[in-house]
Amino acid sequence: MKQGNKKGDEPMPSNYIRFDWAMKRLLRNKAYFVVLEGFRGICKLLFCP
Repeated sequence: MKQGNKKGDEPMPSNYIRFDWAMKRLLRNKAYFVVLEGFRGICKLLFCP
């Protein structure tokens, strides 16, 4: 690891999945739209008072 890296500059470990990559994969199959609608509803309840 480089000494000049600041906190947060480290690359993500390969065992994590990026959110944008996961959404793109889910949106390829129309069967997953129901799953995404449920996820959106939960996020709306949690983050939008």
